[in-house]
Order: sequence, then C-alpha cells, then structure tokens
Amino acid sequence: MRRFLSQTGKWDKLVALQSPLPRGRWMGMDTAHELVAFAGRLWWVDASWGALSADPFSDRPELHFVELPKGSVTEPVEKERRRELGTYRRMGVSEGRLHYAEVSQEEPFVLSSFALDEDGTSWMLKHRVALRRLWPNEDLCKNMPGIAAVDPLSANVTHLTIGKQALSIDMDNGNLLGCTLMGEGARPSDMLRPCLLPPWLESSRIPCAGTLSRNKADVKNKSLSDILVHVDRDKKI
Repeated sequence: MRRFLSQTGKWDKLVALQSPLPRGRWMGMDTAHELVAFAGRLWWVDASWGALSADPFSDRPELHFVELPKGSVTEPVEKERRRELGTYRRMGVSEGRLHYAEVSQEEPFVLSSFALDEDGTSWMLKHRVALRRLWPNEDLCKNMPGIAAVDPLSANVTHLTIGKQALSIDMDNGNLLGCTLMGEGARPSDMLRPCLLPPWLESSRIPCAGTLSRNKADVKNKSLSDILVHVDRDKKI
C-alpha cells in the first residue's frame, strides 16, 4: 500500500499487509468504480465481487473485505466487464451508512438497495422496486436502466439513467422526483459524482476568469450562483 504524506512531501510504502482475500481470485481495484470514503476508511470496489477497505492514516492498516450481497457475486471477470457492471452497480455513502444498489439486467429490471450492517460484515436489504411498472411503455431492453449515483442525503433516493435521461427515484413509494437530459459520449457513472457542498459556497465571492477580465470591481459584488448563471448565459451555441 502506497500513500502520499503531506508532512514529508514523499510517498510512503507499507509492505507485508495481511490480505483478507481468499486465494485464487484477483480483485479488480481499477477505475471501474470510484473510491469511497466511509467510517475513516477508504473502500476500493470490485463491482463483480465486493469492497476492500483500509485506514490510510494507520501505520499498520488492517485490510477488511466485504462481499457483495448474496446473489450479486459473479465469477471473475475482465476489466471491461467490470466497467460494464459499474453501470448497473454502485456503492456509496448515504445517511451515514455504506449503501450498495444494483439494477438487474433483465425484465422486470428490479432496483435493489442494501445497507451495510453495524458490524460491517453483511448487507441488509432496504428497498426493492420493479422499474418496469414505472415505465410500462419504455423500451428498457434498448435503454437499459443504470445507476448514476447513491444519494448522499437520503437513503430512499437513487439516481438512475435510462438512455440519455438522468432520473431520481424515491424507492419508498416509487415516485419520480426529477428528470434531466444528459450529454452524450460518456457513461453516467463517469459524469455524475455525489457530493455535499458547504452551505457558505452559494454566497462565496469566487471570481470567474472571463468575468474578472471584463470588470474586476463588479466581481466583488457577485456570488458564486450569480457567476454561474452569468457564465451560462454567455455560452455560445
């Protein structure tokens, strides 16, 4: 395990860490799924198998492995297949707990959501919704539902993609909370990242390069939201 120490400005290498993984299977810790921070640990996700975590601040970090829920673990797959699975399977933090969500890749396209138990050893099913009944006329075989992100504020909400649309679903009642069109050319999980912004950001005085060059004095009286709206209006189509 290698980590960068800001105190020294150098990389530190930790060796001889005991692996909790069974022999005979290699874990794909690549860019198919973003790194997740939870409970003081970093979690590397293999969408075909599970998640490996470690405390990056410990001098002797103990590695911990959690398999995906029963029925979700697949046989070892190549990188491209893991990347494809990452479209339909996501792990993330919501309401202070680690959650895992997946969409089945066949009719009726069931969305399932799980939460890691307090011991950090197994998953508890929280929601299960058949997406077909929400879109009875949509060609879901052609535009297969995918998972864009786990909502960081509400464990009942999952953000999905169908074709070029990004949608938010309340899994408690199956209601559609919102919908927007996405750009083309990228996977949803590459485009969308859940994050919590500090409340002061909306009123912060953050200059935009284009605005600053035109009128430095005017920037002092603009908030971030003002600048974002102004920049958007200046875009050329």
